[in-house]
Parts: sequence; structure tokens; C-alpha cells
Amino acid sequence: MRSSPAWLLLLAAAGCGVETDDRPATFSYIHEAIIVPSCATAACHSTQNHISGVDMQDRAAAYAEWDDVDAKEFSAIYGLIGGEVDTSAVVLPEAGRMPLDSPLPEADILLIGRWIDDGAENN
Repeated sequence: MRSSPAWLLLLAAAGCGVETDDRPATFSYIHEAIIVPSCATAACHSTQNHISGVDMQDRAAAYAEWDDVDAKEFSAIYGLIGGEVDTSAVVLPEAGRMPLDSPLPEADILLIGRWIDDGAENN
């Protein structure tokens, strides 16, 4: 697990005045609780619409989208590489936030960051 000082500062700042997030940093939880209701909607990355060619509705398909490309291509397209949260666009504020109409809450982004930092396993 590799963390940059910037990522640690973000975690520390997010923790000020906020309760500990006891949610599991697992792909199965993140997919069900965050990705499906926020990303796999009919207007975005669903089986019906495939915005940018990405289907996030089915858990296996969503993970396969990430698992089928090499690390450099993966980072450029999907914005994350397991264990490299400090270079993962999906959690960096300067990369912009999705969904555009209602960006993910900071707590969800931090949970995804924990999962990435733990290796982005299909767990």
C-alpha cells in the first residue's frame, strides 16, 4: 500500500469533525451502495446507455471494465490503479466530480480511495 502525503492530508482534513466511516472498503459494497445508485443510472453508465462505452450496472461487468486493460490505459480511461490512490483521478478533486448533476459526497470518494489504496481488489 502506497500513500502520498497529499492523500494523507486529504484524509486528515476530511476527518476533522466527522465520524469514522465504518463502511467496508470493498468493491462489492462500493458497487452496491455507491456505483449502482450514482453511476449506473439509465442516463449514464448503465446496461441501456453505456456512456463512454462503460457499463457499471452489473458488478462483474463493472469490475471487468477495469480489469481488462493494462495499467497505463486503465489510469487514463478510468482514473485509478490499485494501490496508487495518489495518482487516481477518480478521487482527486482537480479531476472533476461525477455524476455531473449530483457529484458523489466526499465520504463516498474517501471510501473509494481507501479501496484503491488497499489494492482495488474484486472483493
